[in-house]
Amino acid sequence: RERERERESEAGKEREGTTRKRLREHMAANEGGSGGVRKYLKVNDWVLGEVIGSGADSVVRLAVHHVTKEKAAVKVIDTKRLARQEQKPKKDIQRRIRREIEILTRLDHPHIVQMREALWNGDEVYVVM
Repeated sequence: RERERERESEAGKEREGTTRKRLREHMAANEGGSGGVRKYLKVNDWVLGEVIGSGADSVVRLAVHHVTKEKAAVKVIDTKRLARQEQKPKKDIQRRIRREIEILTRLDHPHIVQMREALWNGDEVYVVM
């Protein structure tokens, strides 16, 4: 059992290292930075911070509007990863996300979070709520 725990721990560290490497590459490509891990990512007028939730399709980050200082949740969807994960063409995934955004723009209910805007940046979609 102890060896099994050690293997799981090593596998977790390896996954974490891969995730950090991808994050560095993403930030360097999108912010023109040095490639170092940064705590925040800026998308249009929003500064994305810590992860506050995740699901099968996306990660949700806390965000602050850099001008108004208003807080929001931003759902980050990586269409390329999702297409690979579901073994479907990226166009099908993008079509599904567009449909979800279309539905969210029409929703107006006191118990459903209102979508503020949707931003496309290459293979990533940012849904601000």
